[in-house]
Amino acid sequence: MFHFLKHFSPKNAIDIVKRELRSGITPEKISLSVVVGAGVGVFPLIGTTMTLCGILGVLLRLNPVSIQLANYLVYPLQILLIFPFLKTGSSVTGVSLDLSWAENISVDNVSVIAKGIFDVAGFAVLGWLVWVPGISTVLYFILLPFVRKAGTLLDSKKKK
Repeated sequence: MFHFLKHFSPKNAIDIVKRELRSGITPEKISLSVVVGAGVGVFPLIGTTMTLCGILGVLLRLNPVSIQLANYLVYPLQILLIFPFLKTGSSVTGVSLDLSWAENISVDNVSVIAKGIFDVAGFAVLGWLVWVPGISTVLYFILLPFVRKAGTLLDSKKKK
């Protein structure tokens, strides 16, 4: 019934990373690609992450397969982290999070709705900017030794 899910299994993700390592990409580039993909993958504006990952992949010369794989794998986290990002952004600015505009959506108050949407988007992006760069940096240095080890193991298997 859910045959498509096998493409997103951890085993398949590891196989993809192995394939990329065999193709000659450095462990540093793969680690950076995965971390950037995961960091951008939780960006709170839904529907923007694939494009952002593509743009950053080109600008930073990252591996497109690894960056998009990480982006897709963290998609459930994107939904779960929207409210913590909202609360963080609200706390940083010192402005209380007011969602009362969402209760009265109608054609009569379009400007109030637009302001509410822009405020919420701004708080969420600010919260993302507070948390993700630091966590991504830590994750990069945690992931790098594992990818290097995988690369070393693959090299030793090639030589045998």
